[in-house]
Amino acid sequence: MFSIFKKKSKIHIDCFTNFKGITTLFPIEPADKFVPNWFKNLPSTAESATGATVGTVKMCPGITETFKTGIVIPVWCDLFVDFSNNKVRTEPAEMADQHPSWQWGNNQVFKEFHHLKIGSPWRFKEKTGAKFMMTNTFWNNPSIDYIVPNGMIEFKYQTTTNINIWIPKGGFSPKKSFTLVAGTPLVQIVPLEDKEIVIHMHEVGDDEYFGDELDYIFTQSGMYYKRKKILTKREAQKR
Repeated sequence: MFSIFKKKSKIHIDCFTNFKGITTLFPIEPADKFVPNWFKNLPSTAESATGATVGTVKMCPGITETFKTGIVIPVWCDLFVDFSNNKVRTEPAEMADQHPSWQWGNNQVFKEFHHLKIGSPWRFKEKTGAKFMMTNTFWNNPSIDYIVPNGMIEFKYQTTTNINIWIPKGGFSPKKSFTLVAGTPLVQIVPLEDKEIVIHMHEVGDDEYFGDELDYIFTQSGMYYKRKKILTKREAQKR
């Protein structure tokens, strides 16, 4: 029977981790599971200075639709970040790393920032090659002391979900340290098509987590593009 109500098509993402218990404690979930209390408690209308009844930002589609779209990776472990003495120190130390300045071409546009790459315990797989935007969760906590830059990503030819953050050397406040608390929404992944994401989480052993052709390091530069070229050629040959 014909229906004028068209259902959204779906994108299935398999989320793998070798962190036992994380799928129960700090799972990957739809963005609407992380709507902050300040937004929930905000009335839809308010009285303006003139006495008129006007809409609040709760009526803003740009914000409300953001809370309804995509999925969120929450922080899976408390991460202490100290950026005093013009360098970055983290605890646990192995949870994050930095790209050396020469990888940014020693470019002066980044001279006022510290870079930190947080190693995510999640690996995503998606079969169609759909593209996503990895972005910040500013509306959840505007008082954060770091910046999560936007980035394009897909999960057919690569599986990592590491998160890059930039920390102003001067800080957004007098503080020179902060803690990312476990459970805090860290990054949002938004599909670039109007499709619903279906999440499938899997806790696996190290052999399955690391035993994948997408983990095979065979070159020192441009590995993603070289690997994608090889795999797309193999796919074409099978058709």
